[in-house]
Amino acid sequence: MKKTLFAASAVLVVLCSCNRIPTTRFMGEMTGLETVEIKSEVSETDTVIALKDGKFDVRLSCSPETPALFIAGGDTLEFLPDGTVLIAGLDAEGRLSIKSKTPKKSANVAFGKYLAWDEKNPPLQEIGDTCQAYIRAFPESYVAYLAMLKAIGAEVFDDATLNDLYGIMTGAFNHDPVIQWSRQCLNDRLATAEGTPFVDMVIDQDPENRGKNVKRLSDFVGKGKYVLAHFWSSRDTASCKSVETIKEIYLKYGSEDFDVVSIAVYDIIPQTVKAAAELGITWNQIINAEHMGTSIYGFEKIPYLILFGPDGIILKRGLKLEELDAKISETLGR
Repeated sequence: MKKTLFAASAVLVVLCSCNRIPTTRFMGEMTGLETVEIKSEVSETDTVIALKDGKFDVRLSCSPETPALFIAGGDTLEFLPDGTVLIAGLDAEGRLSIKSKTPKKSANVAFGKYLAWDEKNPPLQEIGDTCQAYIRAFPESYVAYLAMLKAIGAEVFDDATLNDLYGIMTGAFNHDPVIQWSRQCLNDRLATAEGTPFVDMVIDQDPENRGKNVKRLSDFVGKGKYVLAHFWSSRDTASCKSVETIKEIYLKYGSEDFDVVSIAVYDIIPQTVKAAAELGITWNQIINAEHMGTSIYGFEKIPYLILFGPDGIILKRGLKLEELDAKISETLGR
């Protein structure tokens, strides 16, 4: 990176360019130092600031969507140029510290609090409430991005909440692969929500002899029976364990009005066939579905269960194994 030296007077330091980026006044006192440095991932320039009587006072045009680094005396601190007045100094223990004159409005203050909270490994319920609060309070900041990633991983938001939060977050994070994947899955889930008709899947189960062994979801769904679709993979331990529960459901409820179809996703055909035989899958199967389940129905983890009505309407999706028996019994009335 190129290094540019600025005097310590009130100077506009351009680290990135964007018309809507707020200007952040960044000031501080670093006794005994001649320079401090600011680095930004979105800039090719490292800004070295020459201090005057140990003080500096600059203005940063740099987005709160991306952290910057403040380097002083060999120590480094990550911070967010958030449009408030930020004051750098040392805390009681002699470590770098950046405070805001308006802490309640400061994404940088929230950033520090978020990192401290995250280190404590909070429980699921707290993750949902806290991450949502950060996203709503600072939707255009890096804090919102971190909170959303954590919430996605913990699966703490229902689709309505997730859709609402994505609606208020800045589009600057859309390039992130995890966010892209999550948003696409959400859109697919919303398009196949409970109460909507099923969307068909057409799967060639023998790619080496294309067209000779094609199965469709519509071969089983929408034919006058309640159908439980069980998405699984022989490569996934939890999926394989789920087969025992599916077997119990099939043996208990399988009849003229209820059926099961297991659909192998993200698998290898010989491994699917071998595992299905070993696990005792004797009911309907579709193999080699690969990514199709995810790209149509928008689930992100397996095993995944969807219950379809006799007319093909999606009655329930995302069923848990532990609630499956009660749900099937309630649906069938027996």
